[in-house]
Order: sequence, then structure tokens, then C-alpha cells
Amino acid sequence: MQGSDSQHHGAQSAPVCLIADDSMVIAKGLGRCAESRGWQACLVHNGQDALRALIERASAGLMWDAVFLDDQMPILSGHEAILQFRQWEAQAQAQAQLQHPKQTNVFFITGSGPDGGPVSGAQAGQTMAAPPGFVGVVDGVFIKPINMTQMAGFLDSLAAARRR
Repeated sequence: MQGSDSQHHGAQSAPVCLIADDSMVIAKGLGRCAESRGWQACLVHNGQDALRALIERASAGLMWDAVFLDDQMPILSGHEAILQFRQWEAQAQAQAQLQHPKQTNVFFITGSGPDGGPVSGAQAGQTMAAPPGFVGVVDGVFIKPINMTQMAGFLDSLAAARRR
């Protein structure tokens, strides 16, 4: 894991995101985008490391302000990682082991279209709602190639919402 912080969210702390993508180019590009907007970014490259980072941070009483998961990664897919985390998160909240009642904001990163097939030129760089079966599990989807200007604006809006 790279760049993880150990501070509780406070008025002065930077927002923190987890970026999980097996493509180093995509992960580093998203990390640079986040850092240019004042975020701290933690990069991992497979679903197992993403799940571990999600659970470790939540177990320490800390939240990720945003999590970006590639849907197709080695060892554990983004789909499998978030389903396992949501199950762990629900159990921990039920047992009052989590200090935050809020659900972590999670977004898929995918090269697949809404139907699971290839992305059309019109879909590339767009965002879409959570896919069927993942409503309430993820908050949205970014389709590769990711429009970094759009991502920067999105990160700014998440950071502004966090300050409220």
C-alpha cells in the first residue's frame, strides 16, 4: 500500500481515497489527479489488497472518503472485494465495532459497458449509475478511459460535501 494516512478525519485533514487498479498507469494517473486536488491517495493493484486496506482502515475507526475499484483485477475482482467488504462492514456495524455509522463511498472503474460488453466510443470517459445487482453496494461507475477533468471535478465535489 502506498500513501495511506493514520489521521482521523478532522477539519484540517485532507480527504483520503483508495485506488485499486491492476494497471499501474491508470492507478498512478488517478492518484496524481487526486493529489492535485488536495487528496491523499493510497494505491493498490489487486482486489485482495483493496479488501485488506478497506478493512484495516475501518477497523482503526477511519473512513475512506472515496474508494475507486477496478471491476476486473487479479486475485479478487473489484466486485468480489466490495461485496466481501460490505458484508464485513454490515457485521461490524451490527456489533457496534465501527466508530462511523456511514457507509464508505465506493465507485467502480471499468472498461466494460453497462451490458458487460465492450465500451462504445460514446460511453468512454462517462460515468453511470451502479450496475444491476450493485445498487446500494457501489455509488457509481467510471468508464475507462477516464476523463481526468471530469474526475477532478468529481473529487472536488466529494471534498466539498465532506466539509459540510
